Amino acid sequence: MAIEGLRGKLSHAMRLRRPDNAQTAERKEKEDAWLKKSANAWSVFNAPTPEFRTSKERLDQLWEFQVKRYIDLGFHTELGMLAEEYKASTPRFLPQPDGYSTPLIVESKIPIERQFKLAGIDINQRQLKNIQKWKDRPKSRYTVWTRDASRYLRQNVETAVRQFGSDEYACSMGEATALYLQRPQIFNEQGVYALDPDSHYQGKASYLHTYNGQPWVDTIITNTSPPPIKLGLLSCFNKINTTVESIRGEA
Repeated sequence: MAIEGLRGKLSHAMRLRRPDNAQTAERKEKEDAWLKKSANAWSVFNAPTPEFRTSKERLDQLWEFQVKRYIDLGFHTELGMLAEEYKASTPRFLPQPDGYSTPLIVESKIPIERQFKLAGIDINQRQLKNIQKWKDRPKSRYTVWTRDASRYLRQNVETAVRQFGSDEYACSMGEATALYLQRPQIFNEQGVYALDPDSHYQGKASYLHTYNGQPWVDTIITNTSPPPIKLGLLSCFNKINTTVESIRGEA
């Protein structure tokens, strides 16, 4: 699809969603405040040395920040939990593996379409059946290290996957959503592919990006080259932490 055609489709979708001016202003004010907090929290990862970036103290601060973000969005209420219970049941980050820049808490107990609703992310409803498949992820909250999708920027999905290392897998839309919720400033510059297994085998990949400041999810043909908008495939380290105590690996 040509870029103008894609922009036209997104513009049409945005016109269908018309909140009143008061709601729009209130939401923008909250989003602007969140972007500033997020940029400050993640600024540690712009530090010059890996030792500074990955100290336990710094990772604990970032973990606290991410847990609070989910609580502010009401994820604990969605699961019938108190905020303290939600925090106590959230796994910690593993030490930073070589080549991976961004640790994330991923909530897989809440259906992905419900997470979109809680976070104000719009979606092409015709593609929901492709996007909501999440079969190969655990059914509990977990933490994972990712790349920020810049490594494979402007490459189509098929080309990017061929370059994966043995410790790397393509992130799902759940993990891409976690990246948006926790580090939204990345999406000011680019969008992110997510590679759910069934949609990939059908020759399509999901993607999340922003259009006029509004997050939007749709699908795209995996061998489209070059991508019609600035996209990069998000990839994850193949060890995740599913509880505070236990660690398991994924192939």
